[in-house]
Formats: sequence, C-alpha cells, structure tokens
Amino acid sequence: MPFKITARTILQLGAELISSDGIAFYELIKNAFDAGSKKVHVDVLMRIPIEIVQEIADSYEELEFENEDLAESEQAQVNGWLSASKALARKHLISSSPLAKDWLATIDSIFDCDELMEAFYDANAITFSDYGDGMSLDDLDRYYLTVGTPHRHNQRKEAEDGENEGESNGVILGEKGIGRLSAMRLGRQLSVKTATEEDAFWNHLDIDWDDFGEEIGKLVGEVHVEPEEGEEITKEEDRGTTIRVSCLNENWSSTKLQEIANSDIARLLDPFTKKKRISVFLRFNGRKVVIPKISEILLDRAHAILDAEFQIVENEKGEPDVCLSGNVQYLVSSATGAKLRNRVNPFEKSYVDLMGIFENEDDVDLDTCISLGPFSIKCYWFNRRLIKKITINEETLDLKKIIRQWSGGLALYRDGFRVPPYGSGDDDWLDLDRGALASQGYKVNRAQLIGKVDITGTDNPHLVDQTNREGLRNSRQTRALVLLCKNVLEVELRGYLKDVDDEIREEEKISFGDLSEQLDEVESKINNSLDDLAAVHDQNVELGLAKVEKRLRSAYRTVVNVVDEMQGVVEATEDEKSKLLHLAALGLSVEKLAHELNRTTRHALEGVLKLL
Repeated sequence: MPFKITARTILQLGAELISSDGIAFYELIKNAFDAGSKKVHVDVLMRIPIEIVQEIADSYEELEFENEDLAESEQAQVNGWLSASKALARKHLISSSPLAKDWLATIDSIFDCDELMEAFYDANAITFSDYGDGMSLDDLDRYYLTVGTPHRHNQRKEAEDGENEGESNGVILGEKGIGRLSAMRLGRQLSVKTATEEDAFWNHLDIDWDDFGEEIGKLVGEVHVEPEEGEEITKEEDRGTTIRVSCLNENWSSTKLQEIANSDIARLLDPFTKKKRISVFLRFNGRKVVIPKISEILLDRAHAILDAEFQIVENEKGEPDVCLSGNVQYLVSSATGAKLRNRVNPFEKSYVDLMGIFENEDDVDLDTCISLGPFSIKCYWFNRRLIKKITINEETLDLKKIIRQWSGGLALYRDGFRVPPYGSGDDDWLDLDRGALASQGYKVNRAQLIGKVDITGTDNPHLVDQTNREGLRNSRQTRALVLLCKNVLEVELRGYLKDVDDEIREEEKISFGDLSEQLDEVESKINNSLDDLAAVHDQNVELGLAKVEKRLRSAYRTVVNVVDEMQGVVEATEDEKSKLLHLAALGLSVEKLAHELNRTTRHALEGVLKLL
C-alpha cells in the first residue's frame, strides 16, 4: 500500500516549517532568481489592522442562515452587520495606504456579505513581482502544484553539465521543490498571476490554505486546486510572475519591513561584492524602504583583514591532497592603537598539518576534505575600543553602530546567496564567543568580525540546506567545514594578533633602570627651573616665590620617594605578571607626574618673567 498524505501536511511543510517572515521573503525572492529575473519588487499593503479583520470575520460567522430567503429579522441582522463592518473599516482605516479613500468607497458599495468579507480578507497583502521566465498553465500544474518536484534539481544538473547555457541566471538555487510553500507563513490566501513569452493570456492560480486544514483526515488529493487561463496580455505588460499573499497572519508596518530589510534582505546577497545577481526593491504602502549596504568606509577602517582559500591539490607524490592557505594583515595595533606596517602573516597547510583539528571526528578524513570541495574566506576584524565616530561630507557616521549591524561572525554564501542563519547575531555556528572567552583578552569574537565563507552548489554538493532553512544538514563535510573555519579564525587570525601585540608590548615595556634615567633627566631640568625661580625671588622678594619653590621641590621629592618605595615592593613580588602590571602602571604614572611638575615649574617661571 502506498503512503497516504493528509492535506495538513502541506501546512506543516509551509507555515509551520518556515521559522520567520524573513526566511519566507528569502525563499520567494530566491524563486524569482531561479526564474531568471534580474529584479524583484516586494510591496507590502496594509489598509486595516489584522485584529479588526478578525473581529469582522468572527461576527460574519454568526450570520450563517440555512435559507437564501431571509426573514425580516434575519435581514435586519445582515444589514446591521454590513453597517457595523463598514463603520469599523472607516474608523480603523490606515490613511497612509495607497488609494485609501477609493478602497473605502468600494467597501461602502458592497451589500453582499460574502463579497464584503472577501474584500476585507483581501485588504492587506504582500506582493512579489518578478520579470523572469514565467509559467504556463502546464507549468503551474506540473511544477508549481507538485510538492517536492525535481524540476529545479534537474535544471541545476543541466547547468552543471552546460546544457542550459544562456538560460535564466546560470545558477539554480532551489532543489527541494517546497520553497513556494513559504508563502503560507505570511498569509492564508495565495494568488499567482504568470505568463511565459509564448503565452497570449495570463495564467491564474488561487489557493486558500485554510482548505488544507478544515478536516483533520482529509487527504491532499481531495483539496481541489485548478489553474485557469485569465485575461489577455496587453502590449504594455511585462511577462513574468506576480505572487500575491493576502489574508495576512500578522500586522505589518514600515518599521517591521525595515527590520527585515536590515537583518535579512541586506544580507540575502553577498554584501562584499558590487555586482548583484538580482536587485530587490521594497515598499510599504507605496513608500520605498531602504535596504542598507555595507559601507566601504567601514571596511577601509578594519584593524585586521583575513583572506583564506581551501583547495583540492596534488602533493609532491602526485596524490590528491588539500591546501588551506591565505594571509592575515594586521593594520592597527590593539596594544598601542598605532598603525602597523608590513605586519602580514602568510600561512599554508596541507592535510598532514590539519589532521590534528579532526582528532575528535572519527569519520572526517582526507577523503572527506576532498569531497567537501573548495571554498574561500574573507574577514574583517575590528577592535571596537579603537573605533570612533567619523565625519564624511558633513555627515557623522557611528562606526560602532554600523559594526553592530553587520557583525556576527562569518556568514555563509552559496553562489552569492546567503545560507541562513549563519552570520546573524543569534547564531554562533563556529562557537567563536566561547573560544574567545576562554582565551585571555576576549579577542576575535563574533561582535568584532564581519566576514563570509563562499561556497557553490557545483563545487560543494555535500553542503545541503536543512528543509527548514536553518543552516546546513549535519554531515561529515559540514563538520569539516566548521573545523577548518574555526582553525583559520582561532589559530591564524587570533594567534597572529596575539603574537604581534605581545611583541609590541615587550618593546614598549618600561624597566626601573630606564625609569630612573628618565627621572634623573627630568630632575635636572626641574632643578634648573627652580634655581632660575629662586634667582628671580632674590631680586623680587615681594612676589613671594619662595613658597612656590618650596612646594614644587617638596612635590618632586614625594614622587621620588614613592618610586623608591614601589620599586622595593615590586621587586619583592614573586608573581612576574603582577610585577609587570605594577611596573607598567607605575612607570606611566610617574613619568606623567614628572613631566607635569616640569611643565608647571616652567610655566610659573615664564609667568613671573612676564610680570617683571
């Protein structure tokens, strides 16, 4: 006996499997790309709050009468519902929505209960419009209405084999045939309007997802869905596909759409490349919502940059091997805040060098690494302590805020499209924060990193998305990718930054011998200034400079005595680290005090001389 699939399974594959509105947007935009479109317009329309629509729908359910010929009391009830519903629409109308008054006039002109309820369900909508290949009636039936269709998978294989050169966008992202079901995450009704270049008429498909959940035991084949031929296509119309989701599940606002633009759409396409595979345009109630772009000004101010590649090579014996290579550029020292020159760490590792990172993975070996396929890493590291606001063309840029928006560790991009949720603020797929916390200084954590890992569907076929679009499916190759990326960040990047900083601190370290020499030099200068001050006092006793001289000499002697006492304490300390910390802090403080005394003395002398 074959499996029987209930209609509710469709709901579980869509609304219940897609975890966020942002992921739903991603899937529908990705479908537009696979259709060959160079751009996609997303329009969110909100005319009336969802809770008001639900209130009207609840009261509508109470109007069910068995006979079409209504009694006078029943007709009065219907008229009352019509009036009350229209009054709610007028009261709660979102005036900023396009043609708000026209829509309200349309509502006022409806006197059929079913028609009015449909108008309320249709009042709010999200529309995705692309200008790709479109679908014929046969395509709608064979592909769109077939869950799990291998259509995109076959297209991908043809693209890999070079059989569909010049078609679509050259890269096929879809593979499971369920992405279209993500529309039900957004709303309960779906309308598709589409046409190919060969079509003379638009093709329509309407789906009410509620039909799939009405009866618990209903089989999916018992829900009737039929595409239909629609109106004739005019010369002015561009072919493609428009997907309209209505009867929305949640209220939308410009703020909510902007949040999705910031957190999801901005990262949807590789932000580090200027060439975009598809352009996305967002609007809320007719007004443009800006999709932020990463600023080159920010990247130019990175304190370190990492580039790395993982490649399949041959070793000296001509045998298959892998090579992880790249370099780290350290540009601004964390120890001093000074710009660095020629601080570059090139690295190159074969499988023999990398074996140690796989010691806890029994099934990850050389064959696994070879089957993983090539990938690359690009990463910018920022020491937020050194970041300051800057002004460009009279505009102040808060670089820390921009870093917070784009940081999150390494994002993963397949063929230029992000694999969520990697690189987001909530996901630490490389376990960087725990590693950074365990290392002294909390260096190289996700909040400091903006970067990416590039893979392709062709070169990395074993890196497959989970069905819920929450990362890669667990596999030997996925675990190998994680360990290799961790090694690059923790060993090559973090390790090199630490080594350079330690070297700089060692060079900058102040010894008591150096400090004593500096104090002797400063003491000589102070004594000379005080002698000059005393000479002026002898000639001008009335100025009362003797007290000033006495206080300055006393202050300096106090500093010298403190140095002597602290030197004894530090030298008696057995903890070398504590000794160095005391020494560094003391050296800086004493040097500052000595210079301040010298400066004060000179200023006092100059001031007195001006009075004479």
